[in-house]
Amino acid sequence: MFDPISTYRIQFHKDFTFSDFRAAIPYLHRLGIKTIYASPIYQAVPGSMHGYDVVNPNRISSEIGTIDQLREISVLLKEAGMSWIQDIVPNHMGFHQHNEWLMDVLKKGGKSAYLTYFDLISTDLDKEPLMVPFLGDDLDNVIANGELELVDNNKGRFLKYYENHWPVREDIDLKGLDVGAVAQQQYYRLCCHRETNTTINYRRFFTVNSLICLNVQNQEVFSDYHGLTKSLIDEGIFQGLRIDHVDGLADPTAYMEQLRQLCGPEIYIVVEKILEPGEELPTSWPVQGTTGYDYLGMVNQLFTNDKAERNFDAFYKNLGRHTNEVQQLILKKKRTFLDCYMQGELENLYQLLVSLKLLDRQPDDEEASIFKAVISEILVRCPVYRFYSNQYPLLPEDLSALNKILE
Repeated sequence: MFDPISTYRIQFHKDFTFSDFRAAIPYLHRLGIKTIYASPIYQAVPGSMHGYDVVNPNRISSEIGTIDQLREISVLLKEAGMSWIQDIVPNHMGFHQHNEWLMDVLKKGGKSAYLTYFDLISTDLDKEPLMVPFLGDDLDNVIANGELELVDNNKGRFLKYYENHWPVREDIDLKGLDVGAVAQQQYYRLCCHRETNTTINYRRFFTVNSLICLNVQNQEVFSDYHGLTKSLIDEGIFQGLRIDHVDGLADPTAYMEQLRQLCGPEIYIVVEKILEPGEELPTSWPVQGTTGYDYLGMVNQLFTNDKAERNFDAFYKNLGRHTNEVQQLILKKKRTFLDCYMQGELENLYQLLVSLKLLDRQPDDEEASIFKAVISEILVRCPVYRFYSNQYPLLPEDLSALNKILE
């Protein structure tokens, strides 16, 4: 199996392209670099400076270069004895008008072939339209201010809000309808971004409205999403993969098994995973390890001047605002964040609990508040990012951790 050494990360974007990187290869070779670790190179939201907001995973970003340029670079790297690890983002995509899969859902609703590609709270978009939370104010105010327009172009009709163009469904008669009436009849609901603090009907990356999560656990989605990646592995252009935000996936274990089967035994695979002290990476995952955040934390200590500890302690103490233990501050901040920005996710978890029919009756409002408070406290006190048990009874280690939370 490929074993990377002396790795150098490259952040591609419109101001550092394949051409720029090609010119830097001789310099990197003189430095002794043997492995390139590349940021996502797939088509992303226009102007993206990081590439983690992919809108088409089967196309190379036109702002970075072409697939032919990538192939030429691969030849040069091999001549220099250098390899390539590619960052991929299977958890989410950019919620953007250039995301053709998502725009098809907005335009066709339940008739879209991509409806189940995205992790939506409800796939009945006639009953519960998908939130499009990118307005600066409530819809009525946006319309009153003349900020929302109905426009035509060679691709159809759209609701235009500044630079955003959201497709209008084709199966309604627009004759005599004003822009507000048109907006109300879509498979999506234009709304203010602040509304997602309390309500959300799709899974997003943390609280980033512009990143909508995928159902990559579905075989069709998995196959479609990894098409270009598989092709470039087969061509020998990629020797390894870095998996972004593996803990966001519905079933990380199943995903890693699928990916290993897709890539074969020789491809080096690491996952982005922040291990808490004492936490271990699941040994069942067919991967070579994590991206090394925990190791980086230890290495950073080598560059810390321990002689300055006393001065820093005195400075921190004299700030006078933090008198609690660090762990208590962490719990407090978690609760504040959940209360202020993720009440929609909390409501969705509560509704999931109710839908499982574990309760003997429908809770009243007071009981619902108690259940939500319990769910909140479990989330706040969870000692790791997530557990991996997906069956009952729970694994002994997960059951032990859950019992500690409930103590």
